[in-house]
Amino acid sequence: MRPTASDSSTPIDRTRVVLAQCLAALLAIAVYAPALDGPFVWDDRLLLETPQIAELAPMADYFLQPFWQVAESGSEPASGRGAYYRPLATLSLALDRHLHGDNPAGFHLIGLVLHAVNTTLVLSLARRLGATLPAALAGALLFAWFPRLTESVAWISGRTDVMASTFALLALQVTLGSWPWRRFLAAICLVLGAFCKEVALAAAVGIFVWEWRTDDSASASQRSGRVVPTVAACVTYLGLRTWVLTGSTPATPLTLPVRLLASLEAVARYALMLVDGWQPRLQIGYLAQPNGWLAALGLLLLPLVWLALRKARPQREQQLFLVVAFVAVAMVLHLVPIQGRVVAADRFLYLPVAALGVLLAVWMSRRWDGRAAVVGFALALSYAPVTWQRARVFGDDIAFWGTAVAERASALNAHARLGFGNLLAEHGLHDDAARQYALAQPGDAGNWMLCQYNRAGLLATNGEFDAAVAILEQAYAQGPSATLQKRLALLHASKGEVLEARAWARKYAASAADPRQAEELDAQVTMIANAMPALARPVTTLPERLARARGYAELGLYRLAMAQLVSLLGDPGITPAHLQGMLTSALEHGTPEQLEAVQQRLEATSAAYPSAYAELVRERLARVRRLRAWTRELAESERAAAL
Repeated sequence: MRPTASDSSTPIDRTRVVLAQCLAALLAIAVYAPALDGPFVWDDRLLLETPQIAELAPMADYFLQPFWQVAESGSEPASGRGAYYRPLATLSLALDRHLHGDNPAGFHLIGLVLHAVNTTLVLSLARRLGATLPAALAGALLFAWFPRLTESVAWISGRTDVMASTFALLALQVTLGSWPWRRFLAAICLVLGAFCKEVALAAAVGIFVWEWRTDDSASASQRSGRVVPTVAACVTYLGLRTWVLTGSTPATPLTLPVRLLASLEAVARYALMLVDGWQPRLQIGYLAQPNGWLAALGLLLLPLVWLALRKARPQREQQLFLVVAFVAVAMVLHLVPIQGRVVAADRFLYLPVAALGVLLAVWMSRRWDGRAAVVGFALALSYAPVTWQRARVFGDDIAFWGTAVAERASALNAHARLGFGNLLAEHGLHDDAARQYALAQPGDAGNWMLCQYNRAGLLATNGEFDAAVAILEQAYAQGPSATLQKRLALLHASKGEVLEARAWARKYAASAADPRQAEELDAQVTMIANAMPALARPVTTLPERLARARGYAELGLYRLAMAQLVSLLGDPGITPAHLQGMLTSALEHGTPEQLEAVQQRLEATSAAYPSAYAELVRERLARVRRLRAWTRELAESERAAAL
């Protein structure tokens, strides 16, 4: 029998359901309100700068290119880019970029609306399986407010899970309904969901099992006819995916023992994450270092879960949602290679928690005469403040990156160090940024390399070329790359070592994809080699010293340029126009102390000090204070952990 709990409801009952759905949607959005103020974080900016998102392209292009398609450059592609096929998610981000530009609030709003839609679908599916309205609302709120889903909802790049789940839940809704051509409608939803993210195929597996087992008296040919649309949807998606991704960067290979340990550890971690929803984390486990104890726990859990399910004897409609939940988790257990450094991730629980929310609603309806829904509401209410607070983390880049460093799963995972160091450098906290980069360890090769590159860049902008060269040569010994070859050529040219610069330029020319890039590097080497001696000559007059500062800036030696400008603050020939230009430079490249010094000199010189400048400086210095507080807190916690 197909569940029909909501089919014979009265108009009053249907009105109550609609009101409950509206309430659930509003509550889902309300708890995530702090995320609307959130900036682009983690991989957001890099993703939005990919060619197919940065500019709207013809519709067909999105279905003919991989997700994370990067522009050709002289350097090696980032690990894992182009390894996925998610054209509909890419198109949605491109449309957002077209509509909202660099305003992240518009992106976040779409994510919250999609989450609200999914919340109403969970409620509707629970009702279709026979849950009472209070229990269905409780199940929907358990899903909507589950703290570990914050990464999917509040992170712009996490939209793939939310969109895929929207179509997956719609496919389940259609499958359980009585619409004409429902199997074909469900198949369309499945294809659209898979075009957002692969996890939608978990719903396809569930629907396949459901359709095959709905009528035990049916013949094999009749059953085959029922599953044809679902199979066709999967074949269509997988065929397109295989065609488009041919030649894409594969996932990082793991040895079989490491893969098995990581898979078992992931089983344990996802089980613990479902039980302990109150402690979301940005990074969970480290793939290159599986945890043996958790792997043992995962091995123990597998037969226990199997026995529990056999004893529970779930009905067929409940089996549908169990299959969806388990397959969605199985897809990210590293049995099939996936990109990433972590063993588990909160965002991978989005569709499984939606399916489990439906099942919990049904279970609550049948326990204690329905009074279990009260417990469900209480549990959901305990989630709400945690999710609100976590949404605030995603709504604040300083808190986000500080939290990322604090929650890093392994000392070898350098991603958080890189992001926090970049934020410190943007605010002129160069020494603190360099320390974050230096703390990165080479186990995470790609991000460690970027940390060394940025650390050397900070030294180079201050004229410390020898130290910068030493760092990059060490990094090059760890992993040769065209990017490092180019940077080393420029650094040697800055030191006046033209022969060494030419040698590195030749190495770059041999590996550059475009010969024009090699020609451009050769011209840069010549320009720097000619410019540096002129900047080393003694200067005394104000115009000469200003020209030297401009020369440093043109060569990218911003810290030297700022030091030169600050040394001119006591010169009586400095005008308000000069000082306003210095303040602009200080906001971009100066330390907080240099910024304050220029601001004080400008205020003392010009009575018409622009209020816009004053507000920018206040905001910058307030952020600097918060960054320094986070830096001290992280340093203290790391010292305590080391003791």
